[in-house]
Amino acid sequence: MSQLWHMYRLSLLDQESDKKNEELRKLKDPAEIEKECKDLEKEIARLDEESKKLVLATKKLELESESIKTHWKSIEKKLYSGKTSNTKELSGWQTEVATLKKKQNKIEEEIIVLMEQAESIDESLKNSQKQLELKKAEAESAWKSYKETKVNLEKEIAELKDKRTKLVPPIDQADLKKYEMLRKLKDDGVAIVKIEENVCGGCYMSVPDMMIKKVQTLHLVTCNNCSRILYWEDEK
Repeated sequence: MSQLWHMYRLSLLDQESDKKNEELRKLKDPAEIEKECKDLEKEIARLDEESKKLVLATKKLELESESIKTHWKSIEKKLYSGKTSNTKELSGWQTEVATLKKKQNKIEEEIIVLMEQAESIDESLKNSQKQLELKKAEAESAWKSYKETKVNLEKEIAELKDKRTKLVPPIDQADLKKYEMLRKLKDDGVAIVKIEENVCGGCYMSVPDMMIKKVQTLHLVTCNNCSRILYWEDEK
């Protein structure tokens, strides 16, 4: 087999290896999902703590409201008991009852606000717990898939590397150096391409007949437009 044959097969191997390495690079590490799980656990703990604080605050206000209610009822009882006719004393009791009821109404409004906040937090807590459950299941599945895919990709890359090692020796060092340089210069990493229907397989520009004939006689020829090495499939 000629040098061009080896170089073209080397290019195919390198392209496949590049593809596998890119897949390996883009492989999502499940550690990211586990971090999301930990973040959700922290959020759940925060919401749970906030919920407990709201429950305690609500109970405290409810006790205070009940205490105020008991107080103004006891005053009202005295007010309507008929045991005193002192106008000033009766007026003072009426004022105190009105003040206590106003205070109780304000506390009850605060209780409603706290209950609404608690309801919102409980809803967020349920949603976070559901998300955590789904994320944990996703992480478990992702780890299994990640390990299997990673092992397979690394195995395929190692096999391609081994095949590459066997293809390199017959290639002239100067030609190999040119090939490697072109690989680095090209965005797609493709340094050698086939001529198909008199067109360069890299830039799709027409290749002159004289250049095609040179390639067919196993000369190393580069495309006038994209500078890639040209290869003729029929050469043996």
